[in-house]
Amino acid sequence: MGNNGMGKSTFLRTASGLLPPRSGTITWLDDNRELNISKTSPYMRSQLLGAIFPSQAPFYLQVSDYIAAATLREQNLLFSKDQQADLWAAMSELNIEQLSGKRVNELSSGQWQRVQLARLWLQQVPLWFLDEPTAHLDWHSSLQLYHWLRQQADDYGRTIVLTSHDWSSILTIADQILLFDDQDTQNYFWSPEAIAQQTPWSQDAKYSYDPLQHVIPFLIEHETWQKIIVKGTYDQWSLHAIRRAALCPVTHPKQEKESLTQLTCVFTTPTSGQLALENQQFTFDTIQELVRTLRYLTTSHFKSRDLDI
Repeated sequence: MGNNGMGKSTFLRTASGLLPPRSGTITWLDDNRELNISKTSPYMRSQLLGAIFPSQAPFYLQVSDYIAAATLREQNLLFSKDQQADLWAAMSELNIEQLSGKRVNELSSGQWQRVQLARLWLQQVPLWFLDEPTAHLDWHSSLQLYHWLRQQADDYGRTIVLTSHDWSSILTIADQILLFDDQDTQNYFWSPEAIAQQTPWSQDAKYSYDPLQHVIPFLIEHETWQKIIVKGTYDQWSLHAIRRAALCPVTHPKQEKESLTQLTCVFTTPTSGQLALENQQFTFDTIQELVRTLRYLTTSHFKSRDLDI
């Protein structure tokens, strides 16, 4: 997030290997390898990451051929039955089956955006870089796309790095936000709750976010989620942080089984307080500490989903 000209797109292009860094290195780390992205071949990068930047549609390709090209990494250019099924699954993911026979230069900007996302989905890589993916979409389509991206992260474990100017949606779906600010010499990662509650950008963020109209459609509580009793001086952003840790906040226990939950959070302010689990006590002074502690508790005690928050 940040104003125009602050380097957001340049950051994405550098991180994805399209631009060489002026200094330092961009390193891919996982359990088995350590790779310098800027010195990795395009073929190897295509196994690790995908990126979508503003571009013109190639006039000579049909939509289905353009999407299918994401899987053609070998000499054999013939599609198997399984690959054909995957192609239709990719188009179904983005609801663009009806566009399969069109040429890509006949598409609207919003349709072209979804076609690129279908190709990226078919690429089946763990890391996505998206430069303003909702720039050409209407409001309803933007909400649908953000919801879909959140599902891709939650259900498939994908890491999605994107740029945007849409505070309202980003505050509801993001795990971390990197702010590019011309008033500061260093950029920082923030949780969305910390931005809304604790930073100099709080007023700008809250101004663009109306909790009465925007009902956080991206974080749907599941019946299997561990419940947590919440008391004290909390606000909607305090509860938002708890939901991101895959916990269901119960603010007014009505049923006996809800009151018997072992996990309790008592806020002394919207960003500080104490957590209690059985005979264990944890204190937190920032919303980041709260989320880190909840993540530890959900993974070590309740085996809930492990979000990289």
